[in-house]
Amino acid sequence: RDGRDGLTGPAGRDGNNGEKGDKGEPGTPGKQGIQGPPGPRSGGALYTRWGRTTCPGTPGTELVYSGLAGGSSYTQSGGGANYLCLPETPEYLVSGLPSYIYYSYLYGA
Repeated sequence: RDGRDGLTGPAGRDGNNGEKGDKGEPGTPGKQGIQGPPGPRSGGALYTRWGRTTCPGTPGTELVYSGLAGGSSYTQSGGGANYLCLPETPEYLVSGLPSYIYYSYLYGA
């Protein structure tokens, strides 16, 4: 018995598949969800007051960052164009870097 003497199954689909139909109309919109939490306050202007920690006589101002200004030396290539705000208490990298690692210098003022 190799299966050829069994019952014949139902007939399969004849022919090739037809072409894809047109896209239907969009469905109706769903219900509106609950309101999310308020986002962060935005807008206004940011002024950098180098060397100062306050803006006396200006109501509504607040200190956003504090630290030291840092950047690359003008005598070395590859540095960034913008200043960086460096922390007053830096966390130094452990010494003993392999000789094949390239690194650059950062100077604080």
